[in-house]
Amino acid sequence: MTSAKNLIQESVNAKLLQALILLNRQHEIIVYLHEDREVAVLKEFEDAISKGSQTVLCVYPVYEYVFSLIDNLVRYHKILNSVPRVSQKDAIISNYNRLLAPLKDARNKLQHINRHLDNTFSDPLMGSICWNRESHQFVASLSDAARANSVAGVDLDTHTGKFVAQFVYIENEIHYDLREITAATREVHEFVVNRFDVQIDGKPYDPSMHFQAFRIDFGFSLR
Repeated sequence: MTSAKNLIQESVNAKLLQALILLNRQHEIIVYLHEDREVAVLKEFEDAISKGSQTVLCVYPVYEYVFSLIDNLVRYHKILNSVPRVSQKDAIISNYNRLLAPLKDARNKLQHINRHLDNTFSDPLMGSICWNRESHQFVASLSDAARANSVAGVDLDTHTGKFVAQFVYIENEIHYDLREITAATREVHEFVVNRFDVQIDGKPYDPSMHFQAFRIDFGFSLR
């Protein structure tokens, strides 16, 4: 007879496996956003600025990318906190929790932006995005037509001659350093996955091998 202790252990192992796979999937999406989507979106914006052909259509993709990145980073954090046998007392985890806490607030405001229509924000209601490329600073912002807005940029450290951040989302005068948070996410992910040997059917888990992508063809035409 299987003991209650064994049943609990099997349940923990199953949850651990599913949590690690889900965490890995979420991290892969963040890597894709950071390494592929960001490059394409920012290049399109920067090229338009260089040519003097910028329109609101090059601003929309920047917001779409940043909102997606924020949402996926917060989702990763939630999954991380659900992984069994990962202690919240580990320094790298507790530091990550402190780093993500303000971003969770920003994400919640975006999710419930209708509750913040009446406010004293100096920034645009949807925030603004700033980033640096060599000696240039780029700003993408959607102004609120019903009131005056001020758009802040990334501060320059006059002692070092360098910007204090490379890519930030600014909302209600709070700067969210998305590059720092993305880099911290990568470090935390390596810390967690290196603690476990995840195998599927006796083979190391490879996320690129587990997916579905297909088309269903019907033998008749639809009218």
